[in-house]
Amino acid sequence: MYDLIIIGGGPAGITAGIYAARQGLKTALITKEFGGQLAKKAVDVENYPGFEKISGQDLIKRFESHLRKQDIEIIKKEIGKIEKKGKGFLLVSGNDKYQAKAVIVCSGADPRPLEVPGEKEFIGKGVSYCSICDGPVFRDKTVAVIGAGNAGFETAVFLSNYVPKIYIMEYGSEVEAHKAVQESAKKSGKIEIITN
Repeated sequence: MYDLIIIGGGPAGITAGIYAARQGLKTALITKEFGGQLAKKAVDVENYPGFEKISGQDLIKRFESHLRKQDIEIIKKEIGKIEKKGKGFLLVSGNDKYQAKAVIVCSGADPRPLEVPGEKEFIGKGVSYCSICDGPVFRDKTVAVIGAGNAGFETAVFLSNYVPKIYIMEYGSEVEAHKAVQESAKKSGKIEIITN
């Protein structure tokens, strides 16, 4: 029985693993692969302290190297099921079973692609899924933000610090963002909303 099992080998899972091992917990990190979104994107990371510029793949290799120096078991599998069992948990991967007193799920997230022609080819070359990461790259350019919910409006407001013109493009006929964030967008004077 483990004190802790961590599911996921991205930055959050690796960080949890390092901290758990430093606390002397009997820990396993279970992941099908290391990296998460950070390793999948063919872009440079320019906002991580200590590195002026580093590729996502190189940064995740450093994270993994740091993790492997800890007293932690690394299991390369995919968990298919978690059940409450007594005072702990049972995790199932095919025929393999693992028990732990606690579980941290760091399964990450993937941005929802538009699936339009050119999107994949231009990731990191004009198409971005992270305005905070990449906003300064678009300085003095006209940009489009896809989606008129809160996240879309917040992204547009953030980008208004860098760019002269922003189009918020919404598939539907109505904007779904809260009124407060819509007001912030109006105040910028740089944001135009296009629906349908």
